[in-house]
Amino acid sequence: MVLRRYQRGGAVARVSRSSYLYMGRRRVRSVAEFQVLMRALELGLPVPQPIAAGVWWKGVLSYQASLLTERLQGVQSLGQLVGTLKWSRWQAVGRTIRRFHEAGICHADLNCFNVLLSGGSVYLIDFDKGAFRDPAAKGWRNRNLKRLHRSLKKVVWPEHGQTGPEQAWEALLEGYLESTETGVEGSR
Repeated sequence: MVLRRYQRGGAVARVSRSSYLYMGRRRVRSVAEFQVLMRALELGLPVPQPIAAGVWWKGVLSYQASLLTERLQGVQSLGQLVGTLKWSRWQAVGRTIRRFHEAGICHADLNCFNVLLSGGSVYLIDFDKGAFRDPAAKGWRNRNLKRLHRSLKKVVWPEHGQTGPEQAWEALLEGYLESTETGVEGSR
């Protein structure tokens, strides 16, 4: 299992590293992520099984939160594997992301370290601030893909790998766009 405690970043972390303002049960970060993961599993999407969402009160209006999930065995992040993957594996990543988008699940931090691969499987992890969106809307889907593309550009690619950054992105988009009805624009 993996236990993740929610921690703040940026300027707000100077005031409180791990406390959040309570604005209703549905907006508690661990509960919200737990619900996204449960819905993804109900739809047959590849995510780790959520086990428990924890909330600890730190006063009248603040809380701390944690999420306990299944540990995926034998996985590596897409960021670790760039340059070693064949065209077909990049297509599989694109197809997996499309499945989430068609289900209306927006990953708020889609980057190459939140895409995990093991054997023939592709998983998405870390749905903190994830949300349900209109699957037919192209804007959020394009922004999601652009975020992933930016993260892939920041990774160091091996000089003589199976695919280079642009070839890999082209393969990912090809997989994403296969048989999609709502489609998105290529985010180059």
